[in-house]
Amino acid sequence: MDVAKQSKVMAAAVEAGKSLGQRLKHGHDRMVVTQNMQKKMAMFASSA
Repeated sequence: MDVAKQSKVMAAAVEAGKSLGQRLKHGHDRMVVTQNMQKKMAMFASSA
């Protein structure tokens, strides 16, 4: 399967790249996002 021939997949990839670029340009910190997600998962796990 050649994804280059699938216009919807390619368009989604372009948009994802643009979105990531904007986040990185505006101070997106993956470590902070990871830590926040870990806290949420820990809260979820403790309430189960």
